[in-house]
Amino acid sequence: MKTIVSMVLLSSTFLVASPYAGGQFGFALIHSNPKIKGKDMINNTLQQFSYTPGTFSFSTLSLGVLAGYSFKMNNVLTPFMEVDANFHGKAKESMNFDVDVRGNHLTRENLKVQLRFTLGFMPGVDIKLTKNISALLGVRFSASNYSVTGSHLTDSGQVNKKNYMSKKKFVFAVEPTIGTAYKISENTSVRFTAGYILSFNKQVIANYMNSDSAKRDGLVAAVSIRPRGFNLRTAVIVDF
Repeated sequence: MKTIVSMVLLSSTFLVASPYAGGQFGFALIHSNPKIKGKDMINNTLQQFSYTPGTFSFSTLSLGVLAGYSFKMNNVLTPFMEVDANFHGKAKESMNFDVDVRGNHLTRENLKVQLRFTLGFMPGVDIKLTKNISALLGVRFSASNYSVTGSHLTDSGQVNKKNYMSKKKFVFAVEPTIGTAYKISENTSVRFTAGYILSFNKQVIANYMNSDSAKRDGLVAAVSIRPRGFNLRTAVIVDF
């Protein structure tokens, strides 16, 4: 990665930057990997717990835009750097689950994770293979805005508003990316890229158990996520 960044910075010092922009359509498979941690009354004793409801996977389509600059070094290598924004909307939800198999209080929990939009920055290099076909290598750094909702159902199946919380936070990730580009005219090309998302762990909800009885019993339920997954994108790009 350091090599790619150094190449882009070095090129920009003595080469004229050529701007480009485009629109893109994508598909992402996200494993949000949520975890609920805290304290629960287990067998009449307040104990620490940690519960993972599986990978909590969902697929989502996206629409986005991108813009960047390319720096032609020679007839083969063209470093570039670009920014992008992509809008999603798909969510994964699980309802009425128990965080512990023993006798405990947090037995009717609900969790929802939604990817809303993503902002990205990617330095990379375009490697010309033929007159019209290029290979792409890059590392995308992204900030994805997730909405996470956690809640607890009462015995009657209702949600106490004090045992409900919904938060939106950015989760940062590194996304190694490869792809190919095909030039369809002098100033227009079509690009296909694939990236693997490596997100950092992020606590989104500190505690959604805040009713009087929950506070009295010392109950705590915090929610964190650590997304992983694949990003596939198709873009149409116009050089200026």
